[in-house]
Amino acid sequence: MKLPSLSYLAEHSVRTFRRFPLALADAVAGTIASLVLINREGLQGETFLTNTMLTTALGIAFLTTITVVGEKRKWNGATKFASQLAGVIALIGYYFTLPADLEAAPSLHMIRFAMFAVTIHLLTAAAPFAGLNEPNGFWQYNKAVFMRILNALLYSGVLFAGLAIALEALEQLFGVDISFKRYGQLWAAIMGIFNTWFFLAGMPDDLDKLNLETEYPRGLQIFTQYILIPLVVIYFFILYAYMGKIIIEQQWPKGWVTGLIFGFSITGILALLLIHPIKDRIENVWIRTFSKWYYALLLPLDILLLLAIWRRISDYGITASRYIVAVLGLWLTAISLYFVISRVKNIKVIPTSLCVIGFLSAFGPWGAFSISLRSQLHRLEPLLSKNGILFEGKIRKTNGQVSFDDSKEISAIVRYLIETHGTETLQPLFADNLDTLGKRQADSLHLNARYQLPQVLVAMMGIGYVNQWQSVKSQSFSYSSPEDRVLNIEGFDKLLRLHISQPRDTIAVTLDHDISCVVVADQGKLLAQIVASGGVEDTVRLDFRPMMKQLRKINGTVANQSNIAAESMTVRSEGNHLRATIFVYDIQGKGGQDTLSAFSMRADLLIGLKSK
Repeated sequence: MKLPSLSYLAEHSVRTFRRFPLALADAVAGTIASLVLINREGLQGETFLTNTMLTTALGIAFLTTITVVGEKRKWNGATKFASQLAGVIALIGYYFTLPADLEAAPSLHMIRFAMFAVTIHLLTAAAPFAGLNEPNGFWQYNKAVFMRILNALLYSGVLFAGLAIALEALEQLFGVDISFKRYGQLWAAIMGIFNTWFFLAGMPDDLDKLNLETEYPRGLQIFTQYILIPLVVIYFFILYAYMGKIIIEQQWPKGWVTGLIFGFSITGILALLLIHPIKDRIENVWIRTFSKWYYALLLPLDILLLLAIWRRISDYGITASRYIVAVLGLWLTAISLYFVISRVKNIKVIPTSLCVIGFLSAFGPWGAFSISLRSQLHRLEPLLSKNGILFEGKIRKTNGQVSFDDSKEISAIVRYLIETHGTETLQPLFADNLDTLGKRQADSLHLNARYQLPQVLVAMMGIGYVNQWQSVKSQSFSYSSPEDRVLNIEGFDKLLRLHISQPRDTIAVTLDHDISCVVVADQGKLLAQIVASGGVEDTVRLDFRPMMKQLRKINGTVANQSNIAAESMTVRSEGNHLRATIFVYDIQGKGGQDTLSAFSMRADLLIGLKSK
């Protein structure tokens, strides 16, 4: 085997660039953005580079697809230029749909990005042969793309490993100081530029000839026959046994079964696609049998999947993830019926239909986000009205008792709406400006407001916030007091804002130029200990256990309570030289009177010298 010369490689690289100039320019731009991000170790509050990286990640496959479709359709130069320009404009349009601060933005933007990424790759598979009666050309094209992806990943992985070891050797043997982030930049450069260039260099350049090819890789047949199909058989026995179990026991299917059914379906469909060209050969009778019965056997499992997701939706409403699962379940059912009933059995239907469904589900009033938003608001408003929280369309604090189940459901809905859709979806129900409240909350806690606002908004309703894992039997609790209290700081030197979520946190603070303190918060023991050294030697203990026992005694079985009097959640202590007061805003934990422990606490701690 003759190795290619450097001139051949250079010529081939130039030819690839001339064929895919915008796709490669897009890859370079995305790589530069990722290199800067890695070097800066992320940008807080400024996501120009992150948004550029996300947009260019979609652009590589999108612009490549436009080029390949133009080649297959024999577009003239003007049409090719116009289509590429339209692709760039579409990407720029997508860029401007991304929020300025992606880190603090609701998660729907990242979910939509994932949906677009899958859809565009399906478009790459289906678009070049859409509307053409070239089934073998379609299969050969996708086989070539699939194999090129595997080769590109293999080459890129080996190249990265070799260069990473070389960097490590420079550090170990010559003492060269190499930052760990250089390895991340190396990976980004290889995957962004080398991997993309290598992949595009192997893209089929004469799609017309593909319909005449008959070559079938022996390795692909072995992989499908001895790995994928046995996996499908294993899934088949497990799922049908489970289906028999729920029929005998007359139980609803568990939500977890949806993942197993999707695994079975994807593996089986992939196996059928990979063996499609050889299924009619005489020596492959068993493959024809497998192909004939697979979709028929998949139909009962499709029904099982739809029942499982319908049960979740009927109990908890539609979320973006449940919408996607439900749509995929309906798509699987339709595909199964198509291959059972239709005589044509065109495999192009699989990526084409899934591409269209994925694109339509990503936006619009019929999409995952609009429907899930309406569903959750439709669940929330009756719950608020039932408990006297919603009055004339606005939320007010309730003075009544709210059940644990209602508190948990309200907390879950508020958490989902804020994290997925943003605070603006709840703004019409509140008189306060939630955007201002969210910024104030994030600034005071040095945390993303998305993860704290649900607790704050639920507290504004006058009920206790309940996490999704809490239950009445678990003896979990969540207590909170108003945050708009005025702190008396007279006689104190330092104010510490605490947000403790670790079993044991240690914080160092300086009271004076010669006095230092170490604050140790031990959640398991419900104890905070302040040890001073330097100018004075002293230890102050703040024991939360008496406070918690009193709260548990007063609230009884009510696991979640808000608007507790500030004094009831304040602990004071003094030593020989130090004084300390801690104002607890919310504390979450579990246990009874004798087994109390906490796993999250937010508070203000004041420390001072008694001599002052």
